[in-house]
Amino acid sequence: MKIGIDLISSMKIVDGVARYTGGTNYTKAILKGLINSNKLDKAEWILYTPEGLAIPDEDKNILDNRNFERRYAKAIDACDVADVDVLFLPQVNGELLTTIPRIKKEHRGLKIYATLHDRQHNFYKYDWMERYYYKGVKYTGIPGFLEYYIKRLAFRMIYGHAVKYIDKIFTVSNYSMQKLMHKNIKNIKFFVQENIIQCDEIRTSSREDYILFVGGGRPEKNLLRTLTAFQKYKEKSKKNYRLVITGVSNQLRQQLLVASGIDNDTDKYIEFTPYLSYDELKRLYANCRYAVFTSKGEGYGLPVREALSYGKAIIASRTTSIPEVAGAALYYVDPFDIESIVSGFEKFDSDTVLDRYEKYASERKQIVEQTAAQDMNILIDELLE
Repeated sequence: MKIGIDLISSMKIVDGVARYTGGTNYTKAILKGLINSNKLDKAEWILYTPEGLAIPDEDKNILDNRNFERRYAKAIDACDVADVDVLFLPQVNGELLTTIPRIKKEHRGLKIYATLHDRQHNFYKYDWMERYYYKGVKYTGIPGFLEYYIKRLAFRMIYGHAVKYIDKIFTVSNYSMQKLMHKNIKNIKFFVQENIIQCDEIRTSSREDYILFVGGGRPEKNLLRTLTAFQKYKEKSKKNYRLVITGVSNQLRQQLLVASGIDNDTDKYIEFTPYLSYDELKRLYANCRYAVFTSKGEGYGLPVREALSYGKAIIASRTTSIPEVAGAALYYVDPFDIESIVSGFEKFDSDTVLDRYEKYASERKQIVEQTAAQDMNILIDELLE
């Protein structure tokens, strides 16, 4: 039995270097789970890899594992899958939805298994604040509003057509599973995400004077409201805590600061960082005072999982999948209510409260990791079935 795993679709290659996303980390966690299992010898494993990829040192033990045959291409539909029994697509984006039917028609004996992480943009109203993330005509809001509805309609049509060609679907939360249901789906399985940003290499952590916000470059992460809330918090608080935000370009930084009305006094307490390596991100997690993740919608919410692995207190959205992942261990806020987010910042001014939520996080971490280990074994069995 030959099983191919698509790494191409979950990676963005910039200047020959992979820029990882939550989908990439999900894929790598599965590869790591395979390596650590006793089931690698039950099949031949093929890893479809982006052309020209420079593999970072921290990934060599996973991606260069001798058990994976490597095949290179620019896109998954350009790969040689004629001799493969199962093609597993760990991250299905909009482009892949149009590719899946074509691959299935060209290789009728091929089984396609896929992970669909969410359909967030099909279940939420257009957020006018998102226009501030763009320049040009989309900044006015009207073109962005029209584009949102056109994409929403197109996605629903393409999704309904594509899923009937997928033999087995996995997803990452019960919330996502309910939203992904469709009359054309043959078989859908629930799988909890494993975490690749573990705190195994950095065993000591501290509580420094910064609050961590991961992934601020994407509109759905709700950074703009959080920036506004942080300014309101700083107007009242005497604490000198900084807000450190990852994944934001210099251009976007200026747009967001202007849109949120950040003044010079508050600006000195806000630090934007671009794309970070694993080691840099690990250090930020390990040493932050706490994390804040006020996303408007998630299929899973990987930064919550990552922060839990460091036993960090977390302010998080009470929407979609996040409460399912973390239970009562987080301090929940309404992501659409700026005053609710301000209350979270104020709540964690207290070291006593922070101690209590760190205890909750450490206890929840153990539960999530046990569940993820069990579900990883089930996923591997499903691939081999």
